[in-house]
Amino acid sequence: MYIRQSRIFPYRMPSGKMRQGCYLDIYAENGCIGRGEIAPLHGWSKETLQECVEAIGALNILSIQWDVSNIPQQVAGLNLPPAAEFGLETALLSCTTSIVTQDIQEAALCMGSCEEILSQAKKRKQEGYRVAKVKIGSLSSLDAHFVVQNLLPSFSLRLDINRAWTTERALSFLSSYATDTFEYIEEPCRNPLALNRFHHPIAVDESFPSVLSLQQLEAIPSLKALIYKPTLQGGMYRCSLLKKWAEPRGVSIVLSSAFESVVGLSSIAAMAKRLQLCSPIGIGTKHFL
Repeated sequence: MYIRQSRIFPYRMPSGKMRQGCYLDIYAENGCIGRGEIAPLHGWSKETLQECVEAIGALNILSIQWDVSNIPQQVAGLNLPPAAEFGLETALLSCTTSIVTQDIQEAALCMGSCEEILSQAKKRKQEGYRVAKVKIGSLSSLDAHFVVQNLLPSFSLRLDINRAWTTERALSFLSSYATDTFEYIEEPCRNPLALNRFHHPIAVDESFPSVLSLQQLEAIPSLKALIYKPTLQGGMYRCSLLKKWAEPRGVSIVLSSAFESVVGLSSIAAMAKRLQLCSPIGIGTKHFL
């Protein structure tokens, strides 16, 4: 087995900004090749790409006696930055264990202006999507209601407000809908400590673990899902620990992308399969890259 880190490559984000990442290739003696993506997300990841590259380079990875049945825990034990951990883990797993992901369900991603959201939703419906995550945090309440009313007949909706609204505005908006209207509302208000005031199903993304602890999550009676982004939070082992906490409480783990390339998105799908996660994953960013 030997390892090769490909050169750093750029790609454009939906905002127009350029982002950098790199691929990590592992070649096994049996001829199998595993690839992982390392691409910290600027503004969200604590580590830089250079720090990830240096952390991987400082390890004598090939001297480690890898246990195929325990790779995620072994990689987690190396204490790498999350993006580097995810990249190394997926390279090793894809090199040692092939997995079919065709049956993994995906949620569409719709974002932008009211018109852009409706146009994107029309395309995703034609492609067969039945679950849609819709970012409404930048919309006026009037436009948000218009979007919801147009999409509800076609999709099971996940609304993402991205902590853009006040608690009162979010509660007022949701008061127009029965509590079972949406699959969940992701990060509905600026103050995560107010989430226990919501009766609609809630999903937590960036508020955990930066603001909320597991103990505080337990105090949210309508908590429905935790969003897990491997590039930002790490690989399978850390996700599996969160799954063990979530499942007995009726909370779903939803894997989501952080605008990775197709390699990272495929790795997220494989991770969902390996962890036997049932909720449709959020890799709809592929339509915006």
